[in-house]
Amino acid sequence: MKLARDKFISEFLVDHCAVKAVIRSGGVATTAAKKAHEYMREPYVLQRINEMIDILKADQIVNSNRVLAGLVREANYQGIGASHGARVSAYGKLATILGMDAPIKHQVQIQGGVMVVPMTANLNDWETVAEEKQKLLKEDVRS
Repeated sequence: MKLARDKFISEFLVDHCAVKAVIRSGGVATTAAKKAHEYMREPYVLQRINEMIDILKADQIVNSNRVLAGLVREANYQGIGASHGARVSAYGKLATILGMDAPIKHQVQIQGGVMVVPMTANLNDWETVAEEKQKLLKEDVRS
């Protein structure tokens, strides 16, 4: 009995899907949902899952491939309980991760000889905007 639960726990930690964990650990697909529900209510199983999560390193719990796979799965899920908002959000995150977002347009404002540089998402963007503003400030001073 304990061996079956330990196998379930190991499989559960792969993707945190109890039904799939039951099937991967040798359970029958037709009764997997019921068995998963039973396992997830047992104190031993819940305690062992928490203990394992506490001792695992971050990349053993989740990694970039799992995140991408989860986002792709969510972006394409249209079954029971599907959410249009969740799909749109998942596609938005995937676009950001893949660098498909539209470039951010920055307005350069020079006020009274002071260079104003807005905060940006990363250092490279900030440097680009700062260089542009510095060039405009120099041109304004010269004229």
